[in-house]
Amino acid sequence: MPMLERAFSIADGPFQRLLRRAHLSRPILLVAIAWVPLFVGAVLEHSPLLYDFSVHARLLFAIPLIIGADRMLEARCAAAVGQLYRGRFASRSRVELIIDRAEQLRDSPIPDLVIAFVVVTAGQLLVWGLGNRTGLFTGGETATGVSFARIWYATVGLPIVQFLYLDWLWQWAIWSYVLVSVARLPLATIATHPDEAGGIGFLAEPLSAFATFVVAVSVITAAAWATQIVEHGASPTDFTTRFVVLLVAALVIGCGPLCLYSGKLYRARFRDGRAYNELALDFVRGFHRNWVETAREAEDLQGSAEVRTLNEMIEAVSHVDRVRLVPFRLRAVAVIALAAIAPMIPLAAMTVPPDELVKKLGDALLAGLPV
Repeated sequence: MPMLERAFSIADGPFQRLLRRAHLSRPILLVAIAWVPLFVGAVLEHSPLLYDFSVHARLLFAIPLIIGADRMLEARCAAAVGQLYRGRFASRSRVELIIDRAEQLRDSPIPDLVIAFVVVTAGQLLVWGLGNRTGLFTGGETATGVSFARIWYATVGLPIVQFLYLDWLWQWAIWSYVLVSVARLPLATIATHPDEAGGIGFLAEPLSAFATFVVAVSVITAAAWATQIVEHGASPTDFTTRFVVLLVAALVIGCGPLCLYSGKLYRARFRDGRAYNELALDFVRGFHRNWVETAREAEDLQGSAEVRTLNEMIEAVSHVDRVRLVPFRLRAVAVIALAAIAPMIPLAAMTVPPDELVKKLGDALLAGLPV
């Protein structure tokens, strides 16, 4: 009998509840609040913020992307926890303790208060001209002096996007806690499960939400670097090392917790592989006696249930050998990498002629294909 499923929402913390009560959970409303007054003020004041890529990327693109990633994360995590219960992969009481702790972390107001303090402080530093050059966490330094657009961005627009950004990372930290804690439990994995991950491949489903968040981060980063290129004369090559760090960090933060399951999946593949090989050995010996050592007509093989069972046994044994050592597929890694790379293409196009850029992209895409 399947374990009773428990509803779980990772995006039901104090900040999310406040947004719902204020009817601000729709991305278009937050974008209107954060960007429209700034844009009108920048036009009327002829503010340099009007031409700052990083400002518009944050408010117009990053806010909807982060909110979309938030909704995806909530749905994927709820589905994964539900499958963890239904699949009876571990003791219900121990799973309950993990989910209880995750909900306590989600409901605690302390992280939101800390995040609020950080983003308000960052905004004040920007107002007083104490921020660094345009980067991932700031932006808007192209404007100097006191203006409505600058003050609105520093006190409203930037804190909103920074809060969404850091709050999403906190939710991912909670999900990572769940993954790490579950990885420590004895899990009832089965190597013949069709997902080729012992039946726990569903734990990797939230990676699609993480990839969406990476797009938002990469959009912000690319726009910030574009502003540095235009305003400060930087070169795209100056950011190569930082982009590699960003890509590696995304892969580690996203896929790292799931790598803790490699030992369990290896043991499941070895354990079930040995059991199925022993079972297959007995079966094929019997098949050999009945069909090879005994004179039988070839026509008797057609439609034989024993032949069908032999094929199914061969498929089961080969399936065990295909079990991955991590719950996620290589495709998930590629999607995260693409999410980080795609927003950087316009940045490269700023200095590379379009025809040369197309040729380089074609060479990169076709590099692995046989000639």
